[in-house]
Amino acid sequence: MLSKIKIGKFLYIKDIELELTDGLNVFTGETGVGKSLIVDAISFVLGKKGKYSEGDYVELSFENVDNQYAEDGLLFLAREVKNGKSYYYVNGKRATLSTLKEASEGIIAIHGQHHQQALFNRKEHIKMLDKYAQIDDLLEKYRKLYKEYKSLEKEEQELIQQQSNRLRELDILKYQLQELEEADLKEGEKQQLEEKYNYLSNILKIKEAVYNASWNLAEMKTP
Repeated sequence: MLSKIKIGKFLYIKDIELELTDGLNVFTGETGVGKSLIVDAISFVLGKKGKYSEGDYVELSFENVDNQYAEDGLLFLAREVKNGKSYYYVNGKRATLSTLKEASEGIIAIHGQHHQQALFNRKEHIKMLDKYAQIDDLLEKYRKLYKEYKSLEKEEQELIQQQSNRLRELDILKYQLQELEEADLKEGEKQQLEEKYNYLSNILKIKEAVYNASWNLAEMKTP
């Protein structure tokens, strides 16, 4: 239940608090006194787009709220315009607009001549049908089973990925084994190859030394 509307500043309204009672609350007055601005202030908190002024701040207080955001049944939602940007708050803590909308879902709906929030929200359609059918226990059972199903589905995907990784690793090992078989390596062949490598390396060094010696001799013979 919406119990209080606190407006620090909203357009030309400043520093007012409206205490609401359980049941029907009616705002009356002449045209232009600001009745519609109260509704606009509520819409402002709920994320309605528009041209707002620097310093605009509105806070809504709710009682008897039963959702994950409420604390002891109390919920406070607010919006502030600061440095040209909008900042949203849930129970005094900075929050995103999507979080604020999720926190306010099901506890407030604005009815206008051309607008009804709940009816235009597709998520609310199924909730209305479920509530009408009075299947809360069945829904809770379904949620638990669905959560278990999603967990098993995730586990299955992980197992499939692990199997795919193993098959890929097996292909690599088979390829490496094939290369080793085609190489037809013999016992002691490594030592023979190392000796041959050292021998060829020495030949290169000897060849370079002979070349340098020949060059030096040629230089010495030159008058």
